[in-house]
Amino acid sequence: MSNEVGRDRITNNWQDCEAKKRGYREASSWISPNGKWYNVPFALHEHFAYCVLKSLKPPKDVHEEIDMINDAAKTLMEDYHWLFIHDDWASGTIINGTQHMTEAQYHILLETFGDRPLFRGLTVKRMWENRKDW
Repeated sequence: MSNEVGRDRITNNWQDCEAKKRGYREASSWISPNGKWYNVPFALHEHFAYCVLKSLKPPKDVHEEIDMINDAAKTLMEDYHWLFIHDDWASGTIINGTQHMTEAQYHILLETFGDRPLFRGLTVKRMWENRKDW
């Protein structure tokens, strides 16, 4: 899928990116606090985050608080506790936002990655143990 097609798909209905079956989960993704896995094409993570934020908050508030694309991912992780997953081909799978991981997110990550070391040698269980209560 080209990024242009992916952008249109995300803009029209970001929920369509949900990977409902285990075998369809990709390393380029977002995970909601309730454990839903959303595959997001390479380079469209910020756009996806922005579209999710627009659905969570009135558009006026989104435009006032978020620089259209640049701050969307950070806000979605920090304020709404979503996880952002991507592959760094040199280092391995990177999972951002784990300091506020929910139990549902933990279970879907464990089911997907098992207990193998990911980025910087951390396992999903170790990330769960290191999270902060919110």
